[in-house]
Amino acid sequence: MSVYRVAVCEDEAGAGEQLAELCRDIFETWGVEAELSLFPTADGLDAAWEGFELYLLDIQMEGTDGLELARRLYERGVRDRVVFITGSAEYALAGYSVHPLDYLLKPVDREALEQA
Repeated sequence: MSVYRVAVCEDEAGAGEQLAELCRDIFETWGVEAELSLFPTADGLDAAWEGFELYLLDIQMEGTDGLELARRLYERGVRDRVVFITGSAEYALAGYSVHPLDYLLKPVDREALEQA
């Protein structure tokens, strides 16, 4: 069985760890072997973007934000693999220009993340 690779891009360390742990728990419940990689900046993930099946992106970050990173991924052919996770609904309309799987507001609950 291959490993399902997930990139979590979140500039708040505690929030990133919490999201990764929630993902691990979901995948374990489903019996899916998953590898989660945490990125504290969009530029860090941008440099290592290839090979992930799912991208969980915060939007509001210092420097390059999650929307810009999603646009770059979309231009590279990443389709139907981005979930925005953010504290503000104000970016929802702009976020949908890159056709994300979902747009979840913080704090993310397990059910919403599983459905996404």
